[in-house]
Amino acid sequence: MMNNHIKIKGAILVAAMVMAGCGSSASDMDRPIVTVGDKVLTMHELSISIPPNTTPDDSTMIANDYIKRWINSQLMLNKAVLNLTKEEQDIESLIDEYRRSLLVNLYQQKLLDQKYSPMITDGEIRQYYESMKENFRLKENIFKGVLAIIPKTSPKLAEFRNWLRFRNGDDILNAKAYMLQYGPQSEEFLDKWMSVSYINTLLPGNIPSENDVLRGRKYYETQNDEYYYMVVVKESRFVDDYEPAEFASDKIKSILLNKKRFDFVKQLEEDIYNEGLEQKIIKFH
Repeated sequence: MMNNHIKIKGAILVAAMVMAGCGSSASDMDRPIVTVGDKVLTMHELSISIPPNTTPDDSTMIANDYIKRWINSQLMLNKAVLNLTKEEQDIESLIDEYRRSLLVNLYQQKLLDQKYSPMITDGEIRQYYESMKENFRLKENIFKGVLAIIPKTSPKLAEFRNWLRFRNGDDILNAKAYMLQYGPQSEEFLDKWMSVSYINTLLPGNIPSENDVLRGRKYYETQNDEYYYMVVVKESRFVDDYEPAEFASDKIKSILLNKKRFDFVKQLEEDIYNEGLEQKIIKFH
């Protein structure tokens, strides 16, 4: 029975998202979807849980899952309140400790990023990459290229498709200018790697015969009622290939920063302690 209700509410969500995109009123978005005791899940809260550019079918699936998890969470909380003593429910000290720990960690990470992040050189990243290369195998296909999302009413579409062959610098400039004017939702990533899974989230459906497109045709086009979606592949890497060094660089930088973290935090604590003594913030009684 609950699953049927959830499916109905999921369908409502799709309509809610359409309303949100069309400037729905505050009263529409405040509309309750489901209540558990005195807790209310509104259309607004539900709608913002769905990523942009999600298909109606995916929106419904995500909505069903969100509603079910929300209901279960509220029911579990109600049970906890009923079955825990007042002493057990007194979590203020835990919250305070968590807040202190969170703030300290955020501050330490901020200082670590400010002090050491600029000091990690491309040479260090490259050296770590080469020494640990076997740890950097791709778990999904990636590529460099373009995703052009162009309204069907746009002019000179044949010329634009021709420019997307990127035979020379003028083609690239013309294609970029066209996308800027007619397809601002487009993604141009000729100089950086993108995962196919991410690009699929921007398409009406997943790229079929993915390896064929990446290895051979280097072009894929699909459409819906309003847009043409044109995928151009400039360069590609595949599952189990080594990650390109520039693709792995952010992960490597994070690893190198964490290696410095212990010594950094130890020195930071000592410096702050001495500063506290000098400024007479610390008082022994």
